[in-house]
Amino acid sequence: MKKLTSRELLAELQRRTGGKREDNLMDWPAVRNMPSYMQEFLPQYLGYLEETEKELPTDYQEVWSYALVKMIFREIQDVIADAEIKDKRIEKLPPIPVFGTVRMGNFSAQIVCPIADDYLIVFSEGLFGFSNLFSKVLAGSFVLEKTDDEWISFSTDLAKIEKHMGEHPEIQQHFDDLLLAYMVNGHPHAARQYYPMRELASMISILCDGMETFVAAHEYSHLVLGHLADTSRKFRETASENRADTLENAEIQEIFYQWKDEVQADILAMDITMQVMLRRGYDKALSFMGIQAAMLGMELLDRMQNLKEGKDPLQPVVCATHPSAEMRKQILQQEARKLEENILELVDVQEKMVDLLWNNFMGFYRMLERSLREGSESVFDVPFWITQEVIYRRNQEKK
Repeated sequence: MKKLTSRELLAELQRRTGGKREDNLMDWPAVRNMPSYMQEFLPQYLGYLEETEKELPTDYQEVWSYALVKMIFREIQDVIADAEIKDKRIEKLPPIPVFGTVRMGNFSAQIVCPIADDYLIVFSEGLFGFSNLFSKVLAGSFVLEKTDDEWISFSTDLAKIEKHMGEHPEIQQHFDDLLLAYMVNGHPHAARQYYPMRELASMISILCDGMETFVAAHEYSHLVLGHLADTSRKFRETASENRADTLENAEIQEIFYQWKDEVQADILAMDITMQVMLRRGYDKALSFMGIQAAMLGMELLDRMQNLKEGKDPLQPVVCATHPSAEMRKQILQQEARKLEENILELVDVQEKMVDLLWNNFMGFYRMLERSLREGSESVFDVPFWITQEVIYRRNQEKK
């Protein structure tokens, strides 16, 4: 069987998950429904999209998400090339490999090597949809306060935040909608789209850009650190050295080696993302918030997968290739403390907000399940739009 090149493999994955695109840039819902405060940037961005269309790697590639990833990789390469990342393991900066997106709803990306020295990074479209909607929920949970010089600041007072969330039940409804869209429909794009007020735009951008940059930087870090070249070689050495042992023992050694790779890629990706955000003018605490949001998002989606499988939602999800999101989050927090003593104050508040949202969600979910069981049904038996009506009607009644 012929081995596919990276572009051929990407085209095949895209063909299987959706087929050829016929993009009309102005006909996207995101453009049609864009609020006036964002439309002033539209002509310039549409020009960028038109240029990007000429560079698409396959006939199946959608231009909006490709243009986004292209910008992210450009910033990543800039901070590494300018020696702002001090890592002795980076001897030579490899070129950005072929990349693209596929119509999948999960929050994921992966780098693969279909043939020697021909790499491909594949992003799930759900990654961008989830990052966008989750960032809106998080940003909306903060309390806006005006400073004496008319600037907008965000209060980190937990009592104020909890009161604010109680007074604005739409925050919880968007959170519930997002999680159930992922669990029931398998794609965050099934959640209702919305534009928040203008004052939240900067915080949404900090969170969303940080999440997406971290994920892209993580996959690129595997290539930069030589993990794809080393893994198969080290596994063969491990297996041959344990001839008297079982294959299971060799697999355990491989698991720990792969976990080490993931942690190393996380740490380098954190360094890269921090530098990208610092270049934009944000301080270290704000720059770390998007990275933390990515970890919190992974934790939430692991919990939803557990719920779907009838398991304890808080049970850590561990697999052969990745440590749990909780473990990865703790390691990154330890690394962040080395950068600045008080860097975790904002993310501690952020994590408590997510805990509050999660506890409220679980109360609603248990109520919904009890109600459906009376009719011998589950959330998977009911059309999702009906579940959405329940979410939004319930929260409307609270106003």
